[in-house]
Amino acid sequence: IAVGFGHAGRDATAVLAVALTMGTMNVYMGGSAKLMASLAQEVALPRWLAGDAWRSVPRRPLALLAVAGAAFLAALLAGASNTDDLVRATSACFIGVYALALLSAVRILEGHVRTMALVTLVLVVVLAGFSGWFLALPLVAAIAALVLRSLLRDDAIDACDDHTLDLEAVVQNEHV
Repeated sequence: IAVGFGHAGRDATAVLAVALTMGTMNVYMGGSAKLMASLAQEVALPRWLAGDAWRSVPRRPLALLAVAGAAFLAALLAGASNTDDLVRATSACFIGVYALALLSAVRILEGHVRTMALVTLVLVVVLAGFSGWFLALPLVAAIAALVLRSLLRDDAIDACDDHTLDLEAVVQNEHV
């Protein structure tokens, strides 16, 4: 763009790129906060994250995302990481999500659509190979999520056992 339109073209392209990226990231962060609140309601994440799940964009998960983002930015500023690694790690996480979504599609779809999902899954797995050791990140995240879910489910079951309802006593009580 700079070759064809000079500095004005380059600057206009930079402004457009920032505007498009910010709009996309705004929606992405809001969606992530809603997903976190929903997972907290289902006891796959700590319950306190669902405290304001009724909002269009829940603030508690959004605050947690802000803290995580600030930590990543601090790591970049401190030189503990670089933007190349951050972009490659993020891409590996996206590839992991795509692979899991396509695996689900292969399991639940039928016919030609299932075949297309399988072909796409194979292509995503080939693409994943270019992520190298960055694929460890979504793998570690998945394992951590399963462990956290298991721990939270066990706590929820224990809490239910402590407060079980005696249905026989309820049936015998005419005032209930």
